[in-house]
Parts: sequence; C-alpha cells; structure tokens
Amino acid sequence: MTDMKLYSQRVWHKGVLQPATVIISDGRIIAVESFRHPDARDFGNAVIMPGVIDAHVHINEPGRTEWEGFETATRAAAAGGITSLVDMPLNSSPVTVSVATLKEKRNAAAGKLSVNVGCYGGIVPGNADQILPMAKAGVLGF
Repeated sequence: MTDMKLYSQRVWHKGVLQPATVIISDGRIIAVESFRHPDARDFGNAVIMPGVIDAHVHINEPGRTEWEGFETATRAAAAGGITSLVDMPLNSSPVTVSVATLKEKRNAAAGKLSVNVGCYGGIVPGNADQILPMAKAGVLGF
C-alpha cells in the first residue's frame, strides 16, 4: 500500500446512515470500516465513489477529429467524473470493423488519453471474418 488514505464519511449500512472510515490505497477503495478512524480526513457530506463508465461514446478520431477527438473527449470525461469510455465503432474514418482499423484507432489515441478507453467492434456486411480476430485483439463488444 504505497498511498493509503483514510476518509471520514457517513455510509448507508443495513438501511442506516452511520459514521464510517473509507480506506483508499493506490486510488482504489479497499475497505469501509464501520467506525470513524481518528486520523481520517473528514469529508462531511461529500460523496466518495468509484468513477463512472460511459459505455456509449462516439470519439470521431481518426478522420473526424474536428468533431471530437481523444484529447477533448477524455478530458471532458475526466472533468465530469467519468474514468472509462467505450467508443462506438462507426463514427470514425475509417470505421472500426477490422483489426487493422482497430489498430488505427488505437494509434490515433496514443498519448492523448486522460481516462481509460476501450473500443467496440462494428459488424457490417462483409466483415464476418473479422469478428473473432477483433475479439482476440481486445474489443469490448460488438
């Protein structure tokens, strides 16, 4: 645990709002204790929660970056508490319907991400032979 932090918070437990200590290490909630630790920082009514996943976004890069690219999409997501985006396959140019175009998408994203990004693969007439290879290459769905 290189970065352990303690936060005093009230949590719902068994239908009751009660004092608690949220223990965070390396950016992850690792425990919630049902007591208020004396060394914990008090956050009062603030909310401590995991980041949000937006599983339907259209990042138009490559090809239509002027609409929205990886840099602007992921910075906006981070500003709103979103920690992960899953990109839809058909607004880019080229569209993400093969391993080759998935690689183009990933290359376009290199060095521009402020949050996690995954990709869906597109299913279009004529690319049935690409479905399994795209799955093996890491698309998150179709």
